[in-house]
Amino acid sequence: MTQWVLYGDVFSVYTRTARMVLSIKSVPHRIEEIDPFDPDQTETVRALHPFVRVPILHVDEFELYETQAILDYVEALCPDPRLCPADAQSAARMRQVMSLTDSYLYWPLVRQAAVQHVFNPLLGDPVDQGDLQAGLDAAPRVLDALEDLVAEGFVLVPGQATLADCHLWPMMDYALMVPEIAEMVGRRSALAAWCEAMSEHPAAIATAPDLKALRI
Repeated sequence: MTQWVLYGDVFSVYTRTARMVLSIKSVPHRIEEIDPFDPDQTETVRALHPFVRVPILHVDEFELYETQAILDYVEALCPDPRLCPADAQSAARMRQVMSLTDSYLYWPLVRQAAVQHVFNPLLGDPVDQGDLQAGLDAAPRVLDALEDLVAEGFVLVPGQATLADCHLWPMMDYALMVPEIAEMVGRRSALAAWCEAMSEHPAAIATAPDLKALRI
């Protein structure tokens, strides 16, 4: 029997993306907790990923790192239900959303805004107001781009999950914990409707991190 092991941090957006895909496809797997931000675990993580990142997927004797490669591998091995659209335009939009998410959303909305507003207070770390504001300042442009893509209807369609939904939601879930970003999303009706639908998706619920566990 094939053994699936996902190495990662349950608070990592990228680990959660992989977990959502495995959940939607009902793939039995085991989670091995590793924290790339814990100095005591650096060498353990480096043994699995040369750049000390998560997630890493281990399927029998095959190990794979980098989130999009993992998603494509799972999609190829477990094609049901299909998470890559069959038509060219929808597939292209899916990849566009995934690239946009990595290139323009992750840093300002997660690493700046959500980390400063949500994570640092939970961890007892100081809040860098400049970093928080920089994330907020960058948010409208990326949210506008997502609003246009959702409204177009090729991808991020409620009830029709793709890899893009699994890639974007973990980041938006954290970003929405920042009141200013939640307000911005609320003014973008198509994106707001997608967020509401995703918050109720079984895979999103099953993989939601317990932030209370971070509180010092």
